[in-house]
Amino acid sequence: MDTRTSPFLLNQNASSRSTRMPLLQIGVNVVNTILSLTLTAFAALFVMWINGKQQDFDQLQDKSN
Repeated sequence: MDTRTSPFLLNQNASSRSTRMPLLQIGVNVVNTILSLTLTAFAALFVMWINGKQQDFDQLQDKSN
């Protein structure tokens, strides 16, 4: 008699245990996401500001020639 266990059933049981996340972990993930998005927005604004300063400098340099 061959008693094989389906890999699908094993994966289903493992995933049901691993999907239960404590409330604190969910809160940490949300704060981490918000912090990452905020830092990304500041980096984008900083790059845009630097780009604007470079364009101003390029325009001043063109006028002197």
